[in-house]
Amino acid sequence: MGVEWLILTFKCLGLKTIAITTISILLLIIALTLISGFVMGLYTFYDELTIPERIKDRAVIVMGFALAPFTSLIRISSVKSLTSNVSSLLSDVGYEVITIALVGNESVIVRGVSKDFLRKYVNYTVVKGVDVNDLCYACAWIGESLANDLNVNVGDTINLYSLFTQVPITLKVKGILRIEKPYDYEVLVPYRLGQLIRGTSGDTASIAILILKNGVSPNEVLSKLSLLSSRMPYLLERVFIALKHLGKEVKPSMYRYASEVLTERLGIPRNTLIAITLAIVFITSIGSYIVGLVPFILNKEELILIHEQGVAWSKIRFTIVLLGITAIIATYLITKFLLGNLHHVINVSILHHKLSLAADISVDVAIPSFTALFYTLGSITGDVIED
Repeated sequence: MGVEWLILTFKCLGLKTIAITTISILLLIIALTLISGFVMGLYTFYDELTIPERIKDRAVIVMGFALAPFTSLIRISSVKSLTSNVSSLLSDVGYEVITIALVGNESVIVRGVSKDFLRKYVNYTVVKGVDVNDLCYACAWIGESLANDLNVNVGDTINLYSLFTQVPITLKVKGILRIEKPYDYEVLVPYRLGQLIRGTSGDTASIAILILKNGVSPNEVLSKLSLLSSRMPYLLERVFIALKHLGKEVKPSMYRYASEVLTERLGIPRNTLIAITLAIVFITSIGSYIVGLVPFILNKEELILIHEQGVAWSKIRFTIVLLGITAIIATYLITKFLLGNLHHVINVSILHHKLSLAADISVDVAIPSFTALFYTLGSITGDVIED
């Protein structure tokens, strides 16, 4: 009979069943990709808050061993002591103060920065108003995207309610900035004012940004800081150093992700978070079991008929599995392409920062694999016995 049975079975299923199966798989895979992507995006969210886009390939971030950049506090003197023997490898060091405050009913990130640092290392233009001024201690500059969200403009007065101070701080909006990540959804204030909003002063910052000289790799810096480890090959473009206070001693530790500091504080390894994501994918992909039953539900009588004409049940099931696996591979590739090019239209945000769709190779493999597994189980157990 050659492959005539294959053609006969596909004809028996018809375009309606093939379309329903394909669309169902497509919707399921889109859901799986979005869910897993945003879960992993939560993990990398802190990284995006701490590295200016323009210098992310040549910066090392120093932060406190805190649950988040918002609660991180480091002493500038400790950073200077740490970096004293790598100063020849650095072109500059910048300090920022990062905190969360309420503007009206909206929680936003407030960042204390210096005008000099912004001009040197951050791409921005003043859309309205005047440029950043380090000496204006009752002034704020707002990223254009956040200004649109909050519906504020130059000349408006905003009241900041910080989590770390007892009284609100009244600021006048002096400028709207078209500015790169991570500043585009933030309120920017002079560094000293940022300290006040954070409830600190003097020799403190939230993070230090070590900017490497051209041609210097993070490995060279870490080597001179005696922070080389077996994880060194794992380091790519991002390096974070967390300062741990052990008694009177400050001990630096190396991380690839800022979020690794969070998970270590909570006692949760990064692999555990990936395992949780895989578990979510596994449970959600069980829906493909139902999709595997669809051809039997819609075409039961036709399938019985071609079986009576001599097509074995094993060949019928094989054809249905082949249909599903082909649809899974095709729709997964389409989904990755679409989300890779249209992710900017998907608006999921935290503190007005747009949450990115992050990926991990194990999750990328798991989505089509689990979907195919449960679809195949549905196809194998589908009822094709005549009543």
